[in-house]
Amino acid sequence: MRLLKPLFIGVLGLTFVVLFISFFLSSTIRISRATIIECKPSKARDTVQDFSSWTRWNPFLSDSIASNIVNSESKLSWKYGTGPENSATLLSQKSDSLVYDFKLQGNSNSQMGFVFSRFQNDSTKTQAEWWIIEKLHWYPWEKFYGIFADRLRGPVLDTGLSRLKEHLEQRAF
Repeated sequence: MRLLKPLFIGVLGLTFVVLFISFFLSSTIRISRATIIECKPSKARDTVQDFSSWTRWNPFLSDSIASNIVNSESKLSWKYGTGPENSATLLSQKSDSLVYDFKLQGNSNSQMGFVFSRFQNDSTKTQAEWWIIEKLHWYPWEKFYGIFADRLRGPVLDTGLSRLKEHLEQRAF
C-alpha cells in the first residue's frame, strides 16, 4: 500500500497536467499544400470536380486497398476493407474553388477544399491549393494528434497534388 498511494497520486497528477496542457491546444487544425500546374484554372477545377477522375490522382482512393467505390454527381464514397465508409460530399462550388464535407475512417468533423487561381497573371499556369480542416474533440490525445497532423496528412496531400499535376499536364499534350 505504501508504494501504490504515491504511484496513484503521481499518475493522477500527470493526467491532470496533460489534460490542462491540452486545453491550450487548438481544436481546429488546417493542413494545406499547393503546387503549380501548367493548365488553365477552369480545367483543373473541372478535373477535381469530376469524381470519376479521383482514382487516377487522389491518394485516398488510388491506393489498391480502396474498394466499394460509389460515385454520384455530388457524393463519392469508398471503403478500406471492412472499415467504416469514407465519403466526400460537394458542399459548395465557385469558379475558383470547391469545398467538400470529408469523412475519413469515421471522422465526420472534416472539410476539404481546393482553390485554383492563375499563377502570376499567366493564363497557362494554375496555382492549385488543397486543404483539409479537421475539428478535433476535447480529448487530450486528439489535441496532441493535432500537433503532428501536418506531418501525417501533408505528404498525402503532396502526393495527390503531384499526381494531379502529372494527370493534367499529361492530358494537355
